[in-house]
Amino acid sequence: MKRLVKRFFWSSTLLLIMSLLIPGHFQAQEESVFSKRSKVDFSGMLQSQFHTTSVEGYIPMNSFLIRRARLKATFKNPDETLEGKVEMDAAEGKVVLQDGYVDLKVNDRMKIKMGQYKKPFSLWELTSDTENMVIERANRIMGSENSYSTNNVIVKDGGYASRDIGVQVHGTAGKVDYAVGAFNGNGSHVAGDNESGKTIGGRLVVDVREDLAIGAAVSNRMINDYQTISGNDTTVSDENFQAFEVDLDHGIGAKVEKTGPWIQAEFFFGKNPAFHSTDVNFMGFMAAASYNFPTEENGLIRSVRPAFRFDLSQRDTDDDDTQTILITPGLDIFFDKYNRLAINLDVNMPKAEGLDTELGFRTQFQMII
Repeated sequence: MKRLVKRFFWSSTLLLIMSLLIPGHFQAQEESVFSKRSKVDFSGMLQSQFHTTSVEGYIPMNSFLIRRARLKATFKNPDETLEGKVEMDAAEGKVVLQDGYVDLKVNDRMKIKMGQYKKPFSLWELTSDTENMVIERANRIMGSENSYSTNNVIVKDGGYASRDIGVQVHGTAGKVDYAVGAFNGNGSHVAGDNESGKTIGGRLVVDVREDLAIGAAVSNRMINDYQTISGNDTTVSDENFQAFEVDLDHGIGAKVEKTGPWIQAEFFFGKNPAFHSTDVNFMGFMAAASYNFPTEENGLIRSVRPAFRFDLSQRDTDDDDTQTILITPGLDIFFDKYNRLAINLDVNMPKAEGLDTELGFRTQFQMII
């Protein structure tokens, strides 16, 4: 453990020194191209990461990786009644489509979106990777035997959140944002239901005041030919699984030019289809908080933001061994409004007997163009 802590210290020190040697001040930009058919804006993002783990015997013990490498094009027709987005990711040895959709503006309060994008569930999942208070939403400690968090449960186990292919009606009416949609239910890059039925869900957010929003969401996932295992008997049937969440977003948000706190919290519960039983329920609670300290405008470092994340998940509410606590202290060093060096220590504490506490230290540079 002493050797790991020492490695954490020297790794973070080295990367901090590197950050101070970066010349200039980067500003996020979008390049616009006009034609008779549409206006196109191009932008991109790169996140380069170093990650090390305390899991004994796992090789490699540390690794450099390109976590995200995104290129994005957004389109608008001349009347601005139709817009679209194509975003590709070329990180981690593969090139995949992240977002690809067309969004029709019916009127000032209603739009219809069709394509691949994130389902309207979970404030934490819907907050952009470029803005989140910690580097990873989910538990991604290398070599972990029990790498779960609330995000892992609602995305991997349940399929209630993250990207999917479908259609959604959404918009803003006064202080209320809403979204209701139907999706294939198999996640991104799957063009059909296969053996899984549609996922239908909706989300409502109320802006209570300028710095406080309260949201709630519901999702129903229908799975065809679902295998229900009871003792030695296995049956096949169509089943519906539901998940619910409530959330809160308070403070200055990602506006790092301001001084003040940012708090996000959400609570989940529902049925977990990963256990092949309609009787298994899950629950989860996540809270993240940060406080931003702007520095002098003419300096290299424009802002410093310490942060902390607490995450409690239980994949089966009747089995305490499926409970996991994940905490993440972190620090963001901003070079402008967008670009930063992030330093995080993930501490994974599974409750199951025989599983040890695991540590994952990571640092990440973020550059937005």
